Amino acid sequence: MLEAPERDRPAGDARERSPWWHSLQATSTRRALLLTALGGLLIAGLVTALPRSEGANGPGLSASAIALGPRGNDTFNHAKSGDCLNWPERNPDGAQIVDCKDDHRFEVAESVDMRTFPGSEYGPDAQPPTPARIQQISQEQCQAAVRRYLGPRFDPNSRFTISMMWSGDKAWRQSGERRMLCGLQLPGPNNQQMAFKGKVAEIDQSKVWPAGTCLGIDPATNQPTDIPVDCAAPHAMEVTGAVNLGEKFPGGLPPEPEQDGFIKDACTRMTDAYLAPIQLRSTTLTLIYSTISLPSWTAGSRQVSCSIGATLGNGGWSTLLNSAKGPLQINGQPPVPPPDIPEERLSLPPIPMPDMADTSSEQSEPDYSQSDQTETQTQHGPQPTTAPTEQQTAPTEVPPPGDGNTFLNGPPPPPQAPAPAHLPLRLPLPRRLRHRRPRRCCHPRPRWHRRSNRFRRRHRRGRNRVAVRMSAQRFDELVSDALDLIPPELTAALDNVVVLVENRHPDEPDLLGLYEGIALTERDHTYAGALPDTITIYRGALLDICDSDEDVVEEVAITVIHEIAHHFGIDDDRLHELGWA
Repeated sequence: MLEAPERDRPAGDARERSPWWHSLQATSTRRALLLTALGGLLIAGLVTALPRSEGANGPGLSASAIALGPRGNDTFNHAKSGDCLNWPERNPDGAQIVDCKDDHRFEVAESVDMRTFPGSEYGPDAQPPTPARIQQISQEQCQAAVRRYLGPRFDPNSRFTISMMWSGDKAWRQSGERRMLCGLQLPGPNNQQMAFKGKVAEIDQSKVWPAGTCLGIDPATNQPTDIPVDCAAPHAMEVTGAVNLGEKFPGGLPPEPEQDGFIKDACTRMTDAYLAPIQLRSTTLTLIYSTISLPSWTAGSRQVSCSIGATLGNGGWSTLLNSAKGPLQINGQPPVPPPDIPEERLSLPPIPMPDMADTSSEQSEPDYSQSDQTETQTQHGPQPTTAPTEQQTAPTEVPPPGDGNTFLNGPPPPPQAPAPAHLPLRLPLPRRLRHRRPRRCCHPRPRWHRRSNRFRRRHRRGRNRVAVRMSAQRFDELVSDALDLIPPELTAALDNVVVLVENRHPDEPDLLGLYEGIALTERDHTYAGALPDTITIYRGALLDICDSDEDVVEEVAITVIHEIAHHFGIDDDRLHELGWA
């Protein structure tokens, strides 16, 4: 079980640190293949779009500054647009103009004399700008300069970033140096610049790295930094290879579906070869790749990187330590591989779904004939011991789960009861993930109904009951015990449904459980997959209605059974008929 660390994001940092994976206006997307498997089956094609913004993480986002020092005056005197500069590592004061075909750390886009700027900020008696002001000047002056310099070869998702070289405090004060150089650099570890060869406009600017490279993570935002780091250090992703689309598509930009299919297959092969003999599913990580946008293709970029990592459920990324080929840790814990599925289980033919014409289902399920399939959400509150009344509410949207998910899927429990013949023991696997607008499903319970159930449950246990309190780790242990109580004919769903634990629902704190996905009975031949179905159970709400560990196990089991039933398309009346309510 892996529990994501909870980290607060600085309130004023959102705009400055809005990398490409935060924007929802992307045409080029990074996709994640959830490459888990049932035994030897690879679920390839489970893709979740992690959008990016044009120009967000390319030149301009990480505009930075390099101070040359007093000895850099000669460089300012001679450097012009198109020149390349190199210096000994960690010593930019020794920058010299070199041939661009050789190793260099900076390519000049434009030389700017700040003495020509209006006002007294850059006058002879002005104080040197602060580091924050230097960053601002770099963004104000150098972004436009680099765009002019590269023209159509400007790649908004380039691995190069905009930078500015200036004289430094001492030369500013003593020599009156007010010139600066706008240009491009390749960011490296420890805020240093990596050497590269060739002019940026003449090389492939694709954001790719050699296999085995680990990319850092910003601890303040839980977002990748795209800066190579030692794999033993905290990082967000590990590169497994790179795909060259130019080999398959020598002409114009291919449609995104064609890109996606080619990249997905190539990245899967490369990742399997990179990890061998380790299987990706045993690492519990996700395969991640991007497609290429039209501006990037026009700029000459033809490659995409294949990486593996893990996302949190709240938009952040898990912190990894060590290579996936070694003693990997995810958020400080070793991964727990999913259980192997017996070969005979894999060979079972699908069993027909429950009859859609069931009268009890017809009475409680709304009509979906007027709309396309969309991702659904069902919720579960405390349930009375008697059969529930049939009540429905209008569909409403529910925000995604909050921070701190605990993944609790475990091996199926031993058989306890015979399975009804009409329930599936093997579930169809989604083939491709799509973003869908969430809506309430067919079995929502209004808040007042949950509260009345809770009151009756509390009243039955007495007026002096005290809600049980325990650590998150202890609760997770009891959840594992509760999963063992689920009827074996329902545990098949846990092979394809992710079970999450959160503290409370952000909008409905008394909510005990929530199913998000498309019920199997609502899928037809047009179904193309969705985000993996999830069942979220809310620790705080469940503990509120329990006064012992035994109560927790019982209530969690009831909650999960109800949400699995929604996955199968079973209503509450049918649950009671089966004896699972």
